[in-house]
This record gives sequence, structure tokens and C-alpha cells, in this order.
Amino acid sequence: MKKFIKPFVFILFFLICYLTISFILKKMDPQPEWGEIDIPKVAFSGKDIVFTLHYEEIQSPLQLFIALTYRNDDNIFCGQKNYTDSIPIIHGSGKIQKRLSFYVPDSVYKVMIRISLHVLPQKQGISIYKCKRVGKPLKSEWIYVSKDGSLPHDINLSYTDILKKGYLEGYWIVNRGDPTVIGWFITLFYFFVFATSFYLLKKITPNISNNEYMWFWYGVTILIILLGINKQLDIQMLFADFARLYAKVIGIFENRKPFQHKIISFLTTIGISIFSVMIYKFWYAPKRMWLALIGFCILFSFPIIRLVSLHSIESLLSISVLYIKIVDVIEILGITIVLIAIILNYSSCKNSQVQKSRYNNYTL
Repeated sequence: MKKFIKPFVFILFFLICYLTISFILKKMDPQPEWGEIDIPKVAFSGKDIVFTLHYEEIQSPLQLFIALTYRNDDNIFCGQKNYTDSIPIIHGSGKIQKRLSFYVPDSVYKVMIRISLHVLPQKQGISIYKCKRVGKPLKSEWIYVSKDGSLPHDINLSYTDILKKGYLEGYWIVNRGDPTVIGWFITLFYFFVFATSFYLLKKITPNISNNEYMWFWYGVTILIILLGINKQLDIQMLFADFARLYAKVIGIFENRKPFQHKIISFLTTIGISIFSVMIYKFWYAPKRMWLALIGFCILFSFPIIRLVSLHSIESLLSISVLYIKIVDVIEILGITIVLIAIILNYSSCKNSQVQKSRYNNYTL
């Protein structure tokens, strides 16, 4: 029975962390959750679009304002149709089906349904444009305009095509790395910490035969050099390009924030769980190892944020103070914490070697 207790506690801890992080992300980056739209994948010019809106927990009667946004095959905005002739009123929870007339120019490649909530007018005859809007608009996925009912080729790509197209047309091939002065300074700082760690390990390893934690410090050295290389490569941005294109292919790109929240919550929870397990395993280990773990938690948070493209958090971290971004200051802090842990480990091992040498000389 006891052997099942630890896995159960770990799973419970994992779920609590995941739900907590998801809740925090929703509060930091709230998204409209009052409704979902069931839409067709393809629309025909001259034939009505029929969609269903499922809405939940509308506290007071509100009127819906429906619009169709048009884009051409270059994904450039080329028009919008506002359906002010049919504005339904909703309240509570339920669903409503709407039929929209659909006549678009030949240049239109795809359309999106955009629905916003507005308070009821105080007087009859007041335009909806003068009524206060409530919350964020709800946006559908893209509906592709077709003459024969088939989906466009670029949303039926194979995985190989996605990798190739994501590499050639993504942000990574142009915007990878941080070629600024502070960016190269941080990169060189990573390499300096790697060289310091490697040198100090070489000095203490031959004299230590029974240190069970040396593998940890070799792992620290390897991770530092990998993070330094990634500083100018931004491999996570390349993966984000692949994920972005895949989201467009399967049709969830426009409403991707809930998926981003789930991914970052899952990855962060994995990181916290690994950190917690290592603390449990290293409970009686030297506390300087905890310091290194804290430093790596800081350093690994940035690739995760960029991987899932949480732009609101990225923009917050990109705020400059005295011409230095907050994200750069935090990254330098994380590297410094790891460097301090490495130096403390060397000092401790060196002192133990000196004490051992004095003891051997005394016994002789």
C-alpha cells in the first residue's frame, strides 16, 4: 500500500499545480469565454452562411452585433460586412442559430465571424454603434471561400510540408537570436560560466572519488553551454513556427490562446514537478544545489514563454529600464545565481580536500 502513496501524492501535486497555473494565466491574459461558435469550413459566395452560437452565463440581457471580416489570399484585410439589420438579444445560457447573406468579391479568400456584446439601448432607435460594448469580441476560426466546396491546398499539408513551410516562412529564419550588444554579452556570460564550471570541476574531480552529486554539477555545466548556444539560435522559436503553421492548418490559430494556456501550464507544471522531485531527492544534499536549481528555473522560463508565444507576457518582460530590458536583467540574474552555486560547490569541495589532507598528515 505504501508504494502507491508517493505516486498518488505526485499526481495530486501535479494536478494542483496545473490548475493553479492555468487560473493565474487566465487572470493575467483573460480571454472571452462567454460563447463558442460552430461554423462551416467552407463558404460559397451567393449562398448563406449558417452558424450556431452557444453562449453561457450572460448575466443581463445583451444584444449581439455580428460582422464578417474578409481577407484575401495574402492574408490582408479587404473588407467587412456588419449585420446591423438582425441584432438578436441573449440572456443566460443557450444557443442561437443565425443565417447570414454572403456575397463577397472574387478577391476574398477567407472570412471570419466576429461577434460582440452590447448593452441594450436606453431609448428606442439608438444605433448599436452608440451602445456600450461588454467584454472582448468573440472570433470564429477562418471560413474558406470556395467555388467547388474543396478546402485550399495550404490547409491540407503533410507533416513534412509543415516542417518545410514553417522553416522557410516562419519568424525563426529572419528573427532568430539576440544580436544586440546586451544579447551577445549574455551569450558570452553563458560561455564564461561554462568555462568556469568546467575548469573548477577538472580541478576537484581527480581528488573526489565518492561524491555522489558530481553528476549533478556536470549536468549543470552541460545545460549552461546549451542555453548559451540557444541564446543566439532560439530553437524554441523554430518549434513555435512549426506549431503556429500546424494550428493554421487544423483551424485553431485565431482562437489559440486557450491552447497556449494549456501548453504553458503543462510545461510549467512539468518543470515544477521535476524541481520538486529533485528537492525531495536532494533534501539532505548541500543547499547550494538548490541555488543552482532556482537559477535554472529562471533561465528555462524564457524559452517556454517564447515557445508558446504568449505575447502579453513577452511584451511585459520587454519593458526597458535604463535601456536594458527586464527580461535581460532577469536572465543575467539567473546566470549569476548558477555561477554562485558553482563557486560555492568548488569552495566546499576544496575545503573538504584540505581537511582530508590535514587529517591524513596528522594520522601519518
